[in-house]
Amino acid sequence: MPVERVNVHCYFDNDTGQWIKLPIGYEIHSDVIKDFMDIIQETIPDWTNSHDILASLRASNYDPHECISTYFNIGDPVTDPWLKGIVRTKNSAADANSMEQKDKEIEKLKKTIKSLEQQLANSKEELKKSNQKVVSLEDRVSTLEAENKSTNVRLTALQEARPKTAKVVTVEKSSVDPKTARALSESAKNLHKSHIQLKMAVKKHVGEISDLMKKAINGMRDIRSCDSGQSREIEDLRELYRKEALERKLLYNKLQELRGNIRVFARCRYDNRVECSLEFPSDSDIATFNPATQQKKIFSFDKVYSPSSKQTEVFEDTLPIIHSCVDGYNVCILAYGQTGSGKTHTMMGPEHDPGVNIRSIKALLEICKERSDKADYTLKVSLLEIYNENVQDLLSSDVKTLPVQSKGNKVVIPGLTEVEVTSMADIQRVMELGNKNRTTAATKMNSQSSRSHLILKLSVEGLNRKAGTHSSGSLMLCDLAGSERVGKTEAQGQRLVEAAAINKSLTALGQVFSALRASQLHIPYRNSKLTHILQPALGGDAKACLFVAVSPDVRNITETISTLTFGSNARQIALGQAKANVSKRMPKDDDDD
Repeated sequence: MPVERVNVHCYFDNDTGQWIKLPIGYEIHSDVIKDFMDIIQETIPDWTNSHDILASLRASNYDPHECISTYFNIGDPVTDPWLKGIVRTKNSAADANSMEQKDKEIEKLKKTIKSLEQQLANSKEELKKSNQKVVSLEDRVSTLEAENKSTNVRLTALQEARPKTAKVVTVEKSSVDPKTARALSESAKNLHKSHIQLKMAVKKHVGEISDLMKKAINGMRDIRSCDSGQSREIEDLRELYRKEALERKLLYNKLQELRGNIRVFARCRYDNRVECSLEFPSDSDIATFNPATQQKKIFSFDKVYSPSSKQTEVFEDTLPIIHSCVDGYNVCILAYGQTGSGKTHTMMGPEHDPGVNIRSIKALLEICKERSDKADYTLKVSLLEIYNENVQDLLSSDVKTLPVQSKGNKVVIPGLTEVEVTSMADIQRVMELGNKNRTTAATKMNSQSSRSHLILKLSVEGLNRKAGTHSSGSLMLCDLAGSERVGKTEAQGQRLVEAAAINKSLTALGQVFSALRASQLHIPYRNSKLTHILQPALGGDAKACLFVAVSPDVRNITETISTLTFGSNARQIALGQAKANVSKRMPKDDDDD
């Protein structure tokens, strides 16, 4: 019966005359054993105990590859750091009590699965490349052997065909280069090692992936079972958030009213000829980017209107302020911005889609009509422009400059025409007459640029028959002229004079805002006719609202940033709580009116 051959290292004992098995302490220093151990430790760097390696080699009949396979097959998987991580993951998963922990665990498992799948794919790809390389090397060896045989055959044929008298020539037998053979042998061994490692890793990872998939599926089932309850909770939370946001907004508006802050709204003009260079992160923020300085800025306002906003939407946000005119409050609404940014569109608007001016007067007429059962109201409209620092009445055929006078806390303009309005037809006639007389001219920025500040003043006098009180409110709507630089408009001659006057009055308005923001004792209202007329609206007894209009064109980004900065500074002004002009008796006629 055949017996498997077992390799044993022995030495000859001269004293006894016998072959004795070599001890481990001596055998470990043998050159052959060192070569085997180098092969094993190169494949398994973590196996550092040389005596254990030698014992395993003896058990494997001194076959290093069988020794390596034995280590991988019987090794403790828990010593693998990767597997320790899986064990810890399982233990943490068993202790998870909340849905958030389950979500995190599932997300972690998904990432682990994805990583393992990628490792598996890479391992398969490396194994495929290794097999191809082995096949290529084997083909190379076969080719060299074939070439060797062919060479020997040719050499034999030549020797047999030589003449008998020919001198015997000794021909060396060609052989494969020893270095090439050793390199091929080493490559084959390395590929074999890689093959064994990949095979074991694939086998191990496939089982782990299967367990992770089962665990992920169970987690998904648990999530689905809780989904219906969570959906209801999320909807309840959203409803609570909406109520909280609305209540917070109402409280904020109440605080703004008590502090008397100027309400500032920003509106971007719609222009389909250019790409909008502004961003709108929320309904109260607007972001700009200056390509020249590579700087991004975010400005916050009470409300921001994108280019797609409608006239009705803009007016509805100002309606609560406008309504207070009927209760005896003074209200001022201004529109500021460069030429062509949409100021006049916001304030005046076209005939088919009117702006704040027309809608405000119409709303006040409707309120007065609703309260006619207990009070009598009289509405009077004045329309004036400030052109080259001269005040002109747009409702009078007599073109003359009007003076601006201060009487106590009031500012009066003697000779200014006031027209009583009772219907929308009256309003249309007044606005058509005012627009006809207004000063406009073409500039590079706008083909019909307004060269003056337009101020529409509406006074509301009311007598409450039941309470016996008299109220006196006013609404001042101001469409300011363009705020752009003189050089950009390319104005010349008379247009240049007009631009200088406009910039002077807007500069004075900025100085007034700066003084109010700093709570200075002296406010320079009389630096221009514009600020002088607006003094009652900005002096602390009124409610003020400012529209800053901007262009979406990136070519106007410098003016846009300047306008938004102006509005942001104005938003910090606190005028104090407004007071209603209500008295218990009828006022006497004013001789100056």
